[in-house]
Amino acid sequence: MEHPIPILALAVAAGILGVDPPWLAAAVLVLALRDRRRSPLGMRARSAVAPLILVVIGGFAGSTLADGEARRVDACADEAAWMDDRDHPFEGIIMEAPVPTRSGFRLSVRLSAPRPSSVSLHLAGPCPPYRVGDRIRGRARFERWRPPANPGEFDLRRHRLAHGISGRGHLRIPPPVLEARGPPPDPVRRALSDLRIRIRRGIAGSLSDPGPRGLALALTLGERG
Repeated sequence: MEHPIPILALAVAAGILGVDPPWLAAAVLVLALRDRRRSPLGMRARSAVAPLILVVIGGFAGSTLADGEARRVDACADEAAWMDDRDHPFEGIIMEAPVPTRSGFRLSVRLSAPRPSSVSLHLAGPCPPYRVGDRIRGRARFERWRPPANPGEFDLRRHRLAHGISGRGHLRIPPPVLEARGPPPDPVRRALSDLRIRIRRGIAGSLSDPGPRGLALALTLGERG
């Protein structure tokens, strides 16, 4: 088998689009046995085994991904059942930094009230310096995502629901910050900081002379003091 990756990728894509793996395997078998001029039938049958296995695996993987996306879409659509194009008081935590748009700013917020759901809040005008983790409270007009108006148009509704965004809200004024938490600590930086502290303590405990201790700190940690 000369090109396993393209075969697997096509099988996964076909599974996502809803083609059953048995039909995919049958198509590959027909293509492998169609040309009788290349080799005897036994050779062609043996050469079709590996593509068949890849097609079946890729087809089932694509079907699983499609089913998982469908479940996420349905779950997010259920979360947005309360959004009725009216103003509602809300409270939630900012999940992503504000993103500038053509008409203002967009905030990704995980709501705790009036219902637990993830929404995209649109603010027209200047945006305060919100940070990830800040808890905000305000009032916005919430609406559900609408299906495409024209056949063949990009389905923004399904795209947003598949990414866990149940709906969107429109803000008139920036909501105040109730609790400024800031971004969660970076585990990599925290681990490096702890390592530097342990190295510094080890050098300070083993070298009492300031000269050699300073040289060791400079060589290991890059300190210049």
